[in-house]
Amino acid sequence: MQNPESSKPLIILVSLIVIISALHYSTDPSSDYFHEVYKLLYYIPIILAAFHFGIRGGLVASLAISVIYLPHVIFQWRGTDFEFAHRLLEIIVFNIIAYIVGRLAEGERKQRKQYEKSALELEKSYEKLKQKSEMLSEVEQQLRHSERLSVMGELAASLAHEVRNPLGSIKGAVEILQDDYPNDNKNYRFLKILIKEVNRLNHVIENFLGLARRKSSEIDEMSLQDKVNSVIQILSATARKEGVTIDCHLPQEPIYIKADENKFRQVLLNLLLNALAASNGGGRITIDSRIQKHESAPIILNLIVSDTGNGIPESELETIFKPFYTTREHGTGLGLPITKRITEEYNWTLQVESKVGEGTQITIGIPLNEKKHEAKPNFTHR
Repeated sequence: MQNPESSKPLIILVSLIVIISALHYSTDPSSDYFHEVYKLLYYIPIILAAFHFGIRGGLVASLAISVIYLPHVIFQWRGTDFEFAHRLLEIIVFNIIAYIVGRLAEGERKQRKQYEKSALELEKSYEKLKQKSEMLSEVEQQLRHSERLSVMGELAASLAHEVRNPLGSIKGAVEILQDDYPNDNKNYRFLKILIKEVNRLNHVIENFLGLARRKSSEIDEMSLQDKVNSVIQILSATARKEGVTIDCHLPQEPIYIKADENKFRQVLLNLLLNALAASNGGGRITIDSRIQKHESAPIILNLIVSDTGNGIPESELETIFKPFYTTREHGTGLGLPITKRITEEYNWTLQVESKVGEGTQITIGIPLNEKKHEAKPNFTHR
């Protein structure tokens, strides 16, 4: 079925040819002036047809006009042989004009399509360049991060040698001095504070070394429930003191993961310590798990640690994993960077969701051994 929009130009062209031809045949042949005007009017449908339909359209229109106009020239027109030859030449000019204009129109149309194609290709090239630029920017950031870690590694080696030994000497000397004072002596309390601060400095150095150096891992298969419960037991006294409740909603069916035991404990311990610090003396920390299974993807355990604390502003979500970034007065800013480094080492995923005033949820995606878990794929327990 022909499109009504495309048939409109054809109707206009046919109408023009019919109207001009009717004027020719209805006007007295002796009215030379009017016939000259009507003859020139024939160029309008010829040019329009050539512009719209190309060479074929222009020639069809010119030939149709020639067939219609020729009987008028032969049978109705009265004049000299020269005038007769002039009108026959005019018919030939009709067809020549139709061909030239049609060729120009087709050339212009072809060139326009080439321009449009070139513009589309340029747009696609621009999108590819934009994507590559974003990739290069991301790689550059990763390189800078790696360079930073490399520098910290060198600095950590120096700190380990220059600071650790003096700290050990200071701690030993203070412990000897403690023996000379009774417990109720004020100097004894000062020495106890000094030992506490030395231990804190040593802990900072240990965290720094843990971030800067990548030690070889002993990967073992271990029970998720056992390791999570052992970490909760370590922090249970601190949580009670802070008035924070820790709820663990893990399934009863055993879930086994492959990782270095100490590194997994370190990851979970860092997350729970941050959750405790964000709770500000109250609230609830929840440990949950969800299993994701897709046909063409491995089984993923999502270990979720959420709290009802202060939350993290959206503008700071990208900076919490940078070394030394902390909002706590006595924080080192190394817990989350160490957690991120360990998850990257095992190809785990790490996702943070937080709302100010409502709390934070951190999800770690851990691939599971499919053979051990394919019989019971749905372990979701809330």
